This record gives sequence, structure tokens and C-alpha cells, in this order.
Amino acid sequence: MASAPTPGVGQRADAAAAAKQMMTITIRGRSLPFAFGNIPIKERAIVRKETGLAFEAYWAGETSIGMDSIQVLWWLARRASGEWQLTLTNVVDEWPDDLTEDDIEIMVDEPDVEDSPEV
Repeated sequence: MASAPTPGVGQRADAAAAAKQMMTITIRGRSLPFAFGNIPIKERAIVRKETGLAFEAYWAGETSIGMDSIQVLWWLARRASGEWQLTLTNVVDEWPDDLTEDDIEIMVDEPDVEDSPEV
């Protein structure tokens, strides 16, 4: 006898896949990994406190991203990579005035299908 899927399994699987999403941000040859699908609530609160906006305001996908969004992503990636006391103000103050699109690369890494939970 066939059984119906457990309610919410698909949503949990989607949430688990989203949490594994990673990106690599490269600025002038320096690359940092960033788990944009799994930002701790504390970091989300810090973004809101520093900017007045939720993290989602800065990341609507890789086809729609401005320089302010890149600064926020770079800031969070650096904090996640060990510079936990770094402020957004420091990142903005250090930001090169002559930075161009050619100096920046953002690669979104899709999780392997093999790593996804079975439904």
C-alpha cells in the first residue's frame, strides 16, 4: 500500500538545500567563501543594525546586485572568515575608489545533487 508523503518534507528539503548555498566573492584576486544561505541570526541582526535594512535587501540574486550589496556581502564574508570585529564602516572606508566590475567576481556555487537530502 502506498503512503502519502509526510507533510512539510518538501519544504524542509528546500530549506536544507538553500542553507547549503555558497558563493565565492573575489575582489582584486582575494577570494572569500560565503554561506549566504546560512547566515546566523546574530549576523542578520548586525546587518539590520548597521544598515537599517534586512540582509535580503542586499541579495536578490546574482543578476541584480549593486556596489552597496557587494560591500555588505564582502563585509559578512570577512566576518565569517575570522574578522568578527570588522565593521561595515571599516569596509566602506577601505573600499578602493577605482574598483571596477573587472575587479569583482561573484560565483554562486550550487550544492551537488548527491549532497541533497532524500525526499
